[in-house]
Amino acid sequence: MSTGFTSPLVPPNLAPPPLFSLLVGAQAWLFGARDLGDVTTAMTRPLAITLGTLSVLLMYALARRVLPTGAAVIGTVLFATAPVSVLLGRVAESEALLSPLLLLALLLVARVLSGEAGRWTMAVIATCCTAATLTKVPGLATGLACAAILKVGGRSRLALYPLGGAVAGLALYVGYGWLIDWKQFLAVISDQAARREGVLGAYEFVASPAGIGGTLRDGWWLLGWAGLAALGLRYRQGLQMVLWPV
Repeated sequence: MSTGFTSPLVPPNLAPPPLFSLLVGAQAWLFGARDLGDVTTAMTRPLAITLGTLSVLLMYALARRVLPTGAAVIGTVLFATAPVSVLLGRVAESEALLSPLLLLALLLVARVLSGEAGRWTMAVIATCCTAATLTKVPGLATGLACAAILKVGGRSRLALYPLGGAVAGLALYVGYGWLIDWKQFLAVISDQAARREGVLGAYEFVASPAGIGGTLRDGWWLLGWAGLAALGLRYRQGLQMVLWPV
């Protein structure tokens, strides 16, 4: 089925929302591909690498606002050199887009709480939350985290912006599924809903095999979680910016 939302480079794929696929398809088109068979690995990596680099910069900008300079630098270096970041930083996966969207939204929320927000700040936050949901359904967490931080920070009315953005993204995804193939969309959603994880799902993601002949189940990573908690408890704003996204 062909619609205005698909092309030979981006065939209908209802399992994830379409935003990241469309961006990768546009990148491949700029590199000269005109059909899915023309796409090479080299054509898909630049976007992922660019987004990964942007995530590192946003990580430092956010950490610098809520932590001392030394802690911000150390955290950013660890983020940039972690095995998972290095190994997956060149892979065209939708999580590559989720990371900068979350970090940018949190950075702007921090500006709102400090009274530095500009005229379009809330609109940009809402757009980030919409885009996060259109990238992957768990991207809803971006809107929920931003809304929770604003609510706790005494900005209850402004919390409606990220919530509205997240809901808008979900509505656009449903509309996309309706345009492509509604029955198939419902079947995909049903299959995805059956793939539930336990309460340790997030830990298992962090501790899963790193792809370098070992696992991340060592004391250094667990020590990192303890250090994160210690920093959050000492710096109240840092706690808010870390607790809700986690």
